[in-house]
Formats: sequence, C-alpha cells, structure tokens
Amino acid sequence: MSSPSPHVIPIDSFVYSSVCQKIFEITYRTITIT
Repeated sequence: MSSPSPHVIPIDSFVYSSVCQKIFEITYRTITIT
C-alpha cells in the first residue's frame, strides 16, 4: 500500500498531460479527416 515509486515526478505529470493532449488532438484530427 505504501510503495513509493521513484519514477513519479511532478514534471512527469505535466509531460504526461501534454503528450496526452497532443495524441488526443492528432487522433481527433485523423478521425475527422477519415
């Protein structure tokens, strides 16, 4: 239950959010074009 993950960093969350948004945008565009 108390397992600290050394890979979890505040900046990681920001990067993850940015990447997700970018992927979503590209996917949405692809679906719209198709």
